[in-house]
Amino acid sequence: DLGFTQGVPVTYASGVLALYSRPGLLGQTENPLLALGNALEGGTIKRLVIANPEYAPYGSAARAALEHAGTWVQAKQVLLVAANAGQAVQYALEGDVDVAFVPMPLARLAELQKTGHLQALPSEAFPNVELDQQMVLLPDADQKTQEFFAYLQSIDSREIFSRHGLGAPALISPNLQH
Repeated sequence: DLGFTQGVPVTYASGVLALYSRPGLLGQTENPLLALGNALEGGTIKRLVIANPEYAPYGSAARAALEHAGTWVQAKQVLLVAANAGQAVQYALEGDVDVAFVPMPLARLAELQKTGHLQALPSEAFPNVELDQQMVLLPDADQKTQEFFAYLQSIDSREIFSRHGLGAPALISPNLQH
């Protein structure tokens, strides 16, 4: 501990990776990655976009999901690598791609569900990739900052984050409920 922060980082929400597809392409399914694999194999997908997996967390998660599903080699044949998650959402909005792996909060903000099908992927689909949203408290934090830090860990905040497409962290301290 070098004294730059108080305590350890706190996870206040978990990122959610979503799979977007044009209307009628994949549909609602128990296993969207299997449906994606079948569509890739059948040649119905011409363009698939992910954020750059070299530096974008959601891009890393997308690549891991494709690898875990055994479709990475097929996907690379139609892959478009966006600079970041926002650009991946933009390609989907503009209709430039058939399928996009995007962060659920950005997808909801852009209302992608109105232009196609949007389905959250379980974190088990991309093992070993963390999409946790974390924060730290600085040593000189005043009382209001400390209260806000505590509020962001509350049940109330978890419900707000959930409405906007983020998942709940594994554990939330019960004494932080508001």
